[in-house]
Amino acid sequence: MTSAGFTALYLVVPNSRVRVLHGLIGALVTTTLFQLAFKGFTVALQYFIYDAISGVFAALLVFLLWLYLVWLLILSGALFVCSLSLHGAALAVEEPLLIKAMRVL
Repeated sequence: MTSAGFTALYLVVPNSRVRVLHGLIGALVTTTLFQLAFKGFTVALQYFIYDAISGVFAALLVFLLWLYLVWLLILSGALFVCSLSLHGAALAVEEPLLIKAMRVL
């Protein structure tokens, strides 16, 4: 289910044409990393100690940390799909290195 959501995200959201195979590969890689991060995060939370006074602030901090980690994985997967899609096209275009660097910005 998660792989289908990531595949749809990587195929529909970009403002360019993405091959289905590249979107599927990126979704599978992202789903695997997401599941590993989820398992690691749940194990780490078992050892996370917070008392009653700062419990709400600690829960907010943990939530923001998880949110950061999830978006880092999603955007890294999108970058991976983009690099898969542009692999053959990048070799065909001959342009100066400065122009390539400016395209990143």
